Amino acid sequence: MKTISDVLTRARLVLGIEEEPGANPLVAAKKAGQPAARLPDKARTAEILERARVASSPPPVPPPSQPQNLLRRVEIMMTGSVSRVGVVRNALRDLQAQLIRQAAGGNLQLRTTAFLDGCRHTTPWNRSPIDVGNSTTAWHCFQGATRYSEALAYSANEGEPIDAIVMFGDRFDDNLSHALGIAERLQKQGTRIYAFHVGRNARSRHAYEQLAERTGGAFVQLTDQQAFARVMPVIADYVLRPAEALQALPAPKDADTRALVDRLKLLPPPIDHLRLTGRK
Repeated sequence: MKTISDVLTRARLVLGIEEEPGANPLVAAKKAGQPAARLPDKARTAEILERARVASSPPPVPPPSQPQNLLRRVEIMMTGSVSRVGVVRNALRDLQAQLIRQAAGGNLQLRTTAFLDGCRHTTPWNRSPIDVGNSTTAWHCFQGATRYSEALAYSANEGEPIDAIVMFGDRFDDNLSHALGIAERLQKQGTRIYAFHVGRNARSRHAYEQLAERTGGAFVQLTDQQAFARVMPVIADYVLRPAEALQALPAPKDADTRALVDRLKLLPPPIDHLRLTGRK
């Protein structure tokens, strides 16, 4: 059984402290063959033990450094009828400008996929607003139907993962099982779908909800088409700064925004893909 003298001696060895002559009355009494008259000073003992504990403890591990200005990639997918092609194109251009202004640090890349005039139009990635009609680099047309499965597969085959796909519309003409299979691929790549449905079509609403749920994203049934412009800044803020965005948001008065915030609070933080803004 170790005595306090043994503990102190070990502590001094750890600290490299030489024992002062006569400083330890227990040792001195033992050498003299006499009983110890008193215990060592308590304050001195506590100091030596604490210093030994600190010296023998492993150094604290610094938290992993987080790179600043992570690049986020967000794709917007929107449906539109032939009669509303011009309206949708203008709305998308205004929406891009709004989101890019919000990401003032230049750490947001946007791509737009629109289902217009029976075709899928996909723009290149950009950091400034571009027209979805004039800047299309990929498209495919098929009997006026939406092409969500095709668009999601195109996104799943990207060389770099996409942080978020934002869906907005009132239609879904694709095979839902096929689209959900692609959504699972996106989820494994760290992509979330945030789906906003407008209108009374129960089939398309169900599809939007299932796609968002399959990727760990959020679904909101919007009250009207104008609500999309109100909820998008919340999504952009959440994708760029998830923790700060949710902490800073007061309880929104707008019903659509409030529904979105309530759902976002239930989600784990988005995955960081660790892409710096300087990367080409």
